[in-house]
Amino acid sequence: ESNIAVAITISGSGCPAGAYTTPATLTWINGVSCSVSVQQTAATADARTVFSQWSDGPVSPSRNIVASPGAVYTIVMATDYRLSRLVSGSGTVSGTDGFYAAGSTVTLTATAGTGQQFNGWTGSVTSAANPLSVVMDGAKTITANFVPALSSVRIETNVAAQFNVSGAGCPVGPDAAPVTLTWNTGTACSLSIPSPQG
Repeated sequence: ESNIAVAITISGSGCPAGAYTTPATLTWINGVSCSVSVQQTAATADARTVFSQWSDGPVSPSRNIVASPGAVYTIVMATDYRLSRLVSGSGTVSGTDGFYAAGSTVTLTATAGTGQQFNGWTGSVTSAANPLSVVMDGAKTITANFVPALSSVRIETNVAAQFNVSGAGCPVGPDAAPVTLTWNTGTACSLSIPSPQG
């Protein structure tokens, strides 16, 4: 038997050779050894069921079983879920895409590219935590979001003065100095100072 239905094959001299689905009750002569193999189940895009072990200890999906009256052998199967990591913007995410055991925890760390900053996780998990601990209680698709980093620019004058800022991605004015403005790191902005001042 098994914790879920699973296909097995039996072979050997004097054995009920063939393919079966658990739970199955099979009979053969006491003392005869038969080879029993657990077959891998088909995976879906998001989950798969894999052999874990036999309840009496063996961890190989194939084993020899010697018939004895009333013997029960249980196959323990486990579920794995798929993790998919995506990136929006410029940066990287640690870890590996693929299947992880149900209930396991995967740690993801986002690293921003040059001139970028991390702006949170979206998808199966919404969080600003970095690193992020993901419990694999189902298939997960998680996106690390990166946006242009901001820089502070201080504009000062020897007397109070009006000025204008222009350019794509710039904090369009007018503004009055002294003042601290912020815009995307690496963005070139133009400043113009009317003269004479009003």
